[in-house]
Amino acid sequence: MKNTNNCPKCGEKSISNFEKLCLGPASTTRCSVCNTRISVSWWPAFIMGLSLFAMYYLGSKLSLGLYFCIGIVIVPTYLYLHVKIVPLVERKENGYS
Repeated sequence: MKNTNNCPKCGEKSISNFEKLCLGPASTTRCSVCNTRISVSWWPAFIMGLSLFAMYYLGSKLSLGLYFCIGIVIVPTYLYLHVKIVPLVERKENGYS
């Protein structure tokens, strides 16, 4: 499987998994090798937002225990998938890719 923590410009591993988890589409960091500004794309945040909205909606329909169990499954799954499949993208100096 391709390492998704590689810089999109130089191809070297540029950030740790924890740094990637802290990185959102509106924030950037610098590649430790070539100093390019990198970030993640918007679609993972959109998917997580939909998941949270679905959980909020289901919260009024489900028992608290079942709602809690669903949250325990969704959040770690999202974090794992964020680290493993969400690619880094290069951001220009004005903030747009």
